[in-house]
Amino acid sequence: GDRVTEDEVLFTVDARAARAQLREAEAAIAEARAAIAEARSTQATAASQLELYRNVEDPAAVSRAEVIRAEGEAAAANERLRLAQARLQAAQARAGSAQTQMAQLTVRAPIAGQILAVNIRKGEYVSTMGVSAQPFIEMGQTDPLHVRIDIDEEQAPRLALGEPATVSPRGAADRQVRASFVRAEPLVVPKRSLTNSAAERVDVRVLQVIYELPETDGLFRVGQQVDAYIAAEGAAK
Repeated sequence: GDRVTEDEVLFTVDARAARAQLREAEAAIAEARAAIAEARSTQATAASQLELYRNVEDPAAVSRAEVIRAEGEAAAANERLRLAQARLQAAQARAGSAQTQMAQLTVRAPIAGQILAVNIRKGEYVSTMGVSAQPFIEMGQTDPLHVRIDIDEEQAPRLALGEPATVSPRGAADRQVRASFVRAEPLVVPKRSLTNSAAERVDVRVLQVIYELPETDGLFRVGQQVDAYIAAEGAAK
């Protein structure tokens, strides 16, 4: 019965594992950044040493072996820097994955509306894998209420589209309201609501017409079946 706003938190699934993964990823990010700083310092030192050796004019002052060793140290420093940067990117990816998982474990209202049914309780086990037979929370927009009326396909050509309908709750035919026309669904669908009459055909398709109910102070509720009368085309008003 509560009304919620769009994006309001409805419930959260236990996210301790995801939070632990996020903390591990954040620690790995900090470690990778420290390794990058160290690698850059080493790279700068190796590059300076190599540049110094290469600028010595006297060949006897620096041996060829020392130059080769300096070149190797500079190349190794470059590789360590690239490795530290790759580790940073991997840690950031793990952190992003953990944050995405935590966001998925927080279920928010996709629209502003009213909570119609709550099928879970705090502490219960829920499976987020596959398709659940029953939604955890059912909600919808109930202001105003709409009614969906099935018109048998053989009666659909007689329907006066756009005209209001007279609607009453099942079992309360004396409590009638005037509902305004909203739209007719473009797709004709198989009939699902059966009356169990012996003469009723079950292979009929129906045109579904949507009407908006006026404010009735609780006379109609979501999911309730109603009786409706719609004037035929050309009928006296």
